[in-house]
Amino acid sequence: MSEPIPPPAAPAVKPSSVSRFNLERVLVRGGIAVLLGILAIEGWAYFQMNRAHSRLLAELRKAETTDYQVTPEVVKSILGSRQPNLTKMVKLATGEERYDVYYFVGLLKTRELCVHYGVPGLKANPEVVEVTTILPDEILAP
Repeated sequence: MSEPIPPPAAPAVKPSSVSRFNLERVLVRGGIAVLLGILAIEGWAYFQMNRAHSRLLAELRKAETTDYQVTPEVVKSILGSRQPNLTKMVKLATGEERYDVYYFVGLLKTRELCVHYGVPGLKANPEVVEVTTILPDEILAP
C-alpha cells in the first residue's frame, strides 16, 4: 500500500500583535489615577492624625517624668491652625472637664483625635490628661 499523502502545510501566519483600544487604555489609566488619588487623600489624613497623636503622646510622656504641663497652647502648637470640630464640657463634682475632638477627613474614612483636658487647677489653665483616637463614652452620651 501506498502511504497517505500528508495534507498541504498551512502557510506560516505571523501572529498579529493585538493592541488595546484607545478607550480601554483611557479607562484603565483613569481608574488607576482615581485609585491613586483616593490613596493619596486617605494616606494624608492618616499621616496627619498619626503625627499629631504621636507628638501629643510624647508630650504627655514628658509631662509624666518632669514638672511640665501639656496645656492648650502646647496642643495648638502641635496641631497648628486646626480648630476642634467638636468641644464638649462634662460636669463633675470638682469642676468641668473638656473634650476637644479633631476630625481628619479622608474620602473613605473620618479619623478622630480626642484631647481630654482635666479640671483646671489653681492657675485656671486646663491640662491634657489623655489623648485617644477613639471617642470616649462621655462624648457619645447625650
